[in-house]
This record gives sequence, C-alpha cells and structure tokens, in this order.
Amino acid sequence: MGMFNREVEPSRPRNIGTPGSLVVGMGINMCPSPKLVLESKPFWGNPNGDNTAEHWHWKYLLINEVGKPTWTLAKYWKVFSAS
Repeated sequence: MGMFNREVEPSRPRNIGTPGSLVVGMGINMCPSPKLVLESKPFWGNPNGDNTAEHWHWKYLLINEVGKPTWTLAKYWKVFSAS
C-alpha cells in the first residue's frame, strides 16, 4: 500500500491545497477566515501520537496567530471556495 510505504512519496490528493491557495479551518475552535498556504507536503510518521502505524500524512505551512510560520496537519483544513 502506498500510504504505508515509506519508499514511495505519495502524489498530492485532490483535497490538499497547493502553495498559494487558501484554506479554512474545519472545527469549532479553528480560524474561520481563510489562510494562505505557504507550502504543502507529505510527511512520514505517526501524527496521532498513539500506537497506530507510521504512514504518510500531509501538512500545511501556515502563518499562525503570532505571525510565525507553523506546520499544521492538513486534515483539519479544507480548501477555500468563494462559490
């Protein structure tokens, strides 16, 4: 399986924004205004902090509330659409 094969870096899924796109948070405490994606790329490891297997997951490089670039899990964000 590609998701669990460290040797093969995955291609970008359709629901992952490209650098330069806008994303909005998908949670109650998330920022409701769009944020600019500075970079998006896959990372290998276990982002859950539990005993599940290591796998590929996507992260966005976004500017946080203090103005610093921060890597955040892409699964908590959706690509912004003005329609």
